[in-house]
Amino acid sequence: MNFKNLYTFVNVVEHRGFTEVSQVMGLTQSGVSRQIKALEEEVGLQLLSRTSSSVKTTASGELFYHRAKQLLADWDLLLADCQTFKNEWSGQLKIGASTIPVNYMLPKMVKHVREKYPKIEFSIHSEDSENVLAMLLKRHIDMAFVGYKIEHEELHEQCVATDKLVLIGCDDLKPLKSLHEIRKAPVIIREKGSGTRKAVEEMLKTSGILFETLTVAAEVNSMEAIFALVEAGVGYAFVSHWSVQETYRPNINVLLELPTDRCFYLYVHKSRQAHPLIKMFSEEAVCRYQV
Repeated sequence: MNFKNLYTFVNVVEHRGFTEVSQVMGLTQSGVSRQIKALEEEVGLQLLSRTSSSVKTTASGELFYHRAKQLLADWDLLLADCQTFKNEWSGQLKIGASTIPVNYMLPKMVKHVREKYPKIEFSIHSEDSENVLAMLLKRHIDMAFVGYKIEHEELHEQCVATDKLVLIGCDDLKPLKSLHEIRKAPVIIREKGSGTRKAVEEMLKTSGILFETLTVAAEVNSMEAIFALVEAGVGYAFVSHWSVQETYRPNINVLLELPTDRCFYLYVHKSRQAHPLIKMFSEEAVCRYQV
């Protein structure tokens, strides 16, 4: 069995086509096609059904895909286990992280791990919490670092760090003395799928304020955009205290600290909890923040 052909097949199924896989793997489309054809000849079955607009698994291909995923995961685990016998850690960790972790928490954690284990390589993908978790479920990444909790039978979660929300404004905006004054004020919000937005919705609901009644001045998908709009006096914003703590902006003021019960979680597939690199990084993260 050629593992490269197996890996290519899994990627074609998950990306639902040859074009993106060829770009990701650095192959020509004809090269991807040759690998799939060689795999199908080896097993003696048609694994993919191809049309001009899509690529789908056949019935046998669907079964083959799930078994192939497990086989590649076991092979990856075996290679990682072998590294421990050489008293060194090496390999690649693919981590997906939402906005707050990727900007304000993950960089220091990666630096810390790399100082101890310089042969470890990180591949970091930034999306909102919802998309990061979807990537993990599709096994496009090894770990997800996000700002809200979900219950899923395939995933194991661990609280790594706690968080609280703060309301920020600028010198040009009227200071707000209570949360209920936000009803009549312009607000800058995060996009749907954001962990921070979910935390804001829950916090407001607990305080008797419906999120839908806010006067939204802008909806954005980055912290830099939020800070820029607040500094320009466009409106107020609810943000994680991590973003304020790690970013000095003289024109931005913290107006209110808000009651928030929030954690940042590391998620992994239950089938990969024992992977040495994943286990090591999880332990290092928990130790760093000592939740």
